Amino acid sequence: MKEHKKLYKAGKLWLAMTLFAFATTIMMANPVTHAAVNEAANSVAPQSAAVSPASAAASPANSQERTIVTTPTHAAPEASSASTASQSATSNVSSASASARHSVSTPAVATSAHVYAATLADAQDPYQNVIQLPAGWVDALRPVHGWGDIYDADLSARLTQLGQEGEALNAGKYIHNPNDNYMVYYNADGSIDKRQILILTQYVCRLLNPIREALGNPVYKINQGSIDIANEVAKGYVKDNWSLLIRRAHDMDRLQAIGNDYGVMVSESISGGYTNAAPSGNTMDHLKNAAYDSIVDMLFYDADSAWGHTTDLVGARQSDVTSSYLGVAPDGLGNLHYNGEPETDGIWKYVLTDANQNAYNLVTDSTTKFNQEYNYTYDVNDNYLNPNTPIALENKANLDSYRLLPSTNSNYAILKVSGWHAADLSRYQSTPYLIVYDNTLGREVGRQRVASPVARPDVFKAYPYIYNSQNAGFNQGIAIPVTSLGHSLSVVARYSNDSATGEGATTDYWFQPIHFDQGNFANLDYMGIQGGHLHVAGWHASNQAAGRPYHVIILFDASQGREIARQTVDSSANQRPDVANAYPTVANALNSGFNLDFSLTPAMANDNLQIVSRWSSNPDANSDYVDYWFSPRKVVNDMGNYAYLDSVSSKNGKVYVSGWNATNQALGRPYHYIIAFDKTRNRELGRVLVDQPQQRDDVQRAYQQVFNADDSGFKVSFNLSTAMANDDITYLSRWTDDPAGNGNAADYWFNPVNKINRGHLDLCQYSDGDLTVTGWHANDASIYEPQRTLILFDKTTNREVARQHVSAVSRPDVARAFNDTRTAGQAGFATTFVGFTPVKGHQYSLVSRYSLTSDANENYTDYWFNLGTLL
Repeated sequence: MKEHKKLYKAGKLWLAMTLFAFATTIMMANPVTHAAVNEAANSVAPQSAAVSPASAAASPANSQERTIVTTPTHAAPEASSASTASQSATSNVSSASASARHSVSTPAVATSAHVYAATLADAQDPYQNVIQLPAGWVDALRPVHGWGDIYDADLSARLTQLGQEGEALNAGKYIHNPNDNYMVYYNADGSIDKRQILILTQYVCRLLNPIREALGNPVYKINQGSIDIANEVAKGYVKDNWSLLIRRAHDMDRLQAIGNDYGVMVSESISGGYTNAAPSGNTMDHLKNAAYDSIVDMLFYDADSAWGHTTDLVGARQSDVTSSYLGVAPDGLGNLHYNGEPETDGIWKYVLTDANQNAYNLVTDSTTKFNQEYNYTYDVNDNYLNPNTPIALENKANLDSYRLLPSTNSNYAILKVSGWHAADLSRYQSTPYLIVYDNTLGREVGRQRVASPVARPDVFKAYPYIYNSQNAGFNQGIAIPVTSLGHSLSVVARYSNDSATGEGATTDYWFQPIHFDQGNFANLDYMGIQGGHLHVAGWHASNQAAGRPYHVIILFDASQGREIARQTVDSSANQRPDVANAYPTVANALNSGFNLDFSLTPAMANDNLQIVSRWSSNPDANSDYVDYWFSPRKVVNDMGNYAYLDSVSSKNGKVYVSGWNATNQALGRPYHYIIAFDKTRNRELGRVLVDQPQQRDDVQRAYQQVFNADDSGFKVSFNLSTAMANDDITYLSRWTDDPAGNGNAADYWFNPVNKINRGHLDLCQYSDGDLTVTGWHANDASIYEPQRTLILFDKTTNREVARQHVSAVSRPDVARAFNDTRTAGQAGFATTFVGFTPVKGHQYSLVSRYSLTSDANENYTDYWFNLGTLL
């Protein structure tokens, strides 16, 4: 046994020692304390082949129910949706616990087992660090073939001098890799995932193997045993609560127990304080940096440990036992372990040769656990795992959301799924597929190749070590039969090496079963009179309508218990993305809208109307249908009849009548007539069809509840007649369903035209043979007697003296005073009788006459003003 030596440097402690089958060295650095979070690995070996009834076993017991839009669990604080909820994942490496539902096959992919080539270019990694060696350092160490060779004082002094140069050459030279900035968390037992142990070990091998090659020593290799042993050592130290910063020694009992279990001699160099302890975690970059710093210290500052770390790491132990296999792992206490195992035809172990137990021989044993069960060798340079690796290949996925969309084929619906699937074996099985499995029927019902994978930087951030995780996303539609919409379905994410069929060697991930809503959903957004029609708008969505592509809206008279009309909806023209967003698992939600106009009928004014939305498999919609009956409602509540006669005037032998008539009683009565009626003789004088309604926005604003208010205006004309001049005339506004203006009608009778006779003489002035008169005469008889005449009459002799035709003079004052007379505003007159000499003592009158004809001798209306004597 060699002597224990200690060396203190800047707060760091190294301890080197050996114990029988263990070549052991210790190195410690300043302690650092942090916190960590555990991440449980979820890796499953690959599986194979088509999804078939045989592959329909239940998902794991820890699987959880999926919602429509899935909420992923978080693997690390940096990962948002790129973390995997407990679901069912499969791949194609056989296992004793494999479910019967999956067939098993192993893809025939050649395994590369070559060892490290010395040049950095071979690693093809721009971030691979290189330890710079001072000139003469290799030559100084080349003769060393065992620990005993290092005790030469001159050699030790030379290495000390060169070590100072080596520290200076490499201090602060670590190259940070941005792709390594992902968290590595400790498991509950204090270990990290074996995949991450392998990544860290590959990095250390690439640091040390160029040095080993330069010295002519065997390069480090990695096999499954070295990875598992490093993992067991990390767990064992934590279980024994063996912190190097406190114990200042190896956990020899644990190392010996592990060596005995694996049947191999286990060496260890260990450092403390370079990594964060649990419950904190480390980034992979931090772990690699810790390894770089601790290795530089162990190579160049190791004199008082008799250069035990140095000779162990560079393989200068040929006369003893040189470690050829390496595993590097941190533990939850902050220790960083470098554990090595030798390589021979068998596995070296010590055997006692005498009773005094002080003499040993090394023998080989090819039957050990290490040799027989853990002989798989990893490529030091390869960052990706071979499909035959014993380390569990990563197979992670998440179904972010799913929804149903309509298909152009009524027998199918489109299941749109979004999520991601990251699997190491996608390196060899490069074609992604999505498969829908009907758990109710026990068979596959849909399959679609993912033509355009979606970039997922969030997944890469959480799982950068999984092959092609940056492109793991999918957003794909899969056609599925509508007959499966009521069944339990599973979405399967698959990678396959057969791009044409998705068969061959495959890696599957089974998401939790999904179910689609079977409710019958609808809403009547609007039902009312609009644009002269009954307008209805709304939507009706239901998976019960699967296989029933014809959407029909039925107008039903609930008061009379009969159908009024029906129309077929053009679904493509009535898409409702709002409904699709609200009901993402209803296949026809996007095409659920309707927006229709029904012709008005008189019954609509009084009866309760009901809308029925029907999805049917037949165009006539009379069989095999799913209905939604909306609540009955009365479309019209205001049955008032509103109207106003704006003006009645005459010109050029015509009487012009304008106004408006708005009423919901006009429902189903599209023909609007204005009728002139002689009340004196009780007979109609004429009727005119309002074929060009006058738009009346003012009426619409006042009567918004009346469907025809906007188009209620009219402006018509009648031929001026004698009866109009002599009789009481009124006007009738009629809405009817008869093109001739008879039949079923709704009438509004305007008040008769007033023929109140009023007048006033404002001025009567005689001077030098001229008689000037002004005043007004208001009477709506002037509408029908448009000719206006002023007559000078000698009452004494009872004869007409003179007459003049005059024009109307505007008199707004009269209009204000007599608003019951339509023509009052034009009632004024003004004229002069020229060359008139009155007879002294005679009485005179002025007659204001409205007449039908210009001769003013018949069909007239007079107003007499008394002028008295003029001289």
